[in-house]
Amino acid sequence: MADNIAVAAELILPMALRTLLAWALTPTLLVGAGTTPAAPVALSPAHEVALSVNQARREFGLPPLKIEPRLALAAQSHADDMAARGYFDHCAPEGHGPSERAAESGYPAAIWENCALGHEDARDAVKAWLESEGHRATLLSPSLREMGAGRSGRYWVLDCGARSGVYPIVIENDSPIVRSRRVALYLHGQNRVNWVRLSNDGKNYSPWMPYQPEMEWELSEGAGPKTVYYQAYDGKIRTMVDEVYLSR
Repeated sequence: MADNIAVAAELILPMALRTLLAWALTPTLLVGAGTTPAAPVALSPAHEVALSVNQARREFGLPPLKIEPRLALAAQSHADDMAARGYFDHCAPEGHGPSERAAESGYPAAIWENCALGHEDARDAVKAWLESEGHRATLLSPSLREMGAGRSGRYWVLDCGARSGVYPIVIENDSPIVRSRRVALYLHGQNRVNWVRLSNDGKNYSPWMPYQPEMEWELSEGAGPKTVYYQAYDGKIRTMVDEVYLSR
């Protein structure tokens, strides 16, 4: 079973809360006796769905979507509510719908939502969406750049959007773990961004380069969490980041 809808919201979440949500909605890092955290051992629902969604988009020649914590929060809250109260709809029984959830999560742009029920894993849920014309249109939309997903039992929710002036960087199709310092990047901003530069520390940047959506990059040395900074020039300099765990 599945359903989809397009809605809009306008509210900005404070930076401190955004940071807290990012920690809450990404895979857990297990810290050992040393100073380097161990690799993540479990994926959040957002990452499970993200890998399947981006695999499908890649097969159709589309850019990967980036997990956005506020979209993941909106999706998870709806999945939890449907499971707890036993309904399947975009709107709660009181009429609380996607636009309200998006506003409460702080996502300041239009969102598109897919829901599914009765699937055991993320791949099955994504497969069902691909087999439904309306959900497929959302999943394979070239205009989207971000997503967040939630799961509660057999309830699945996917929320997608594209904020104005935000061009996500996606490392290795948003995989949480990589095993090589050399990684593939996707830089959103096609037909909007003219120049780009990259950094591993947010201070020492590469020279400005003409925009191209795909390129390779070398992470900093040593195992552990890594951050790549992406500055895009579209008339203004805009800074985006992505994180990944470099395994030993």
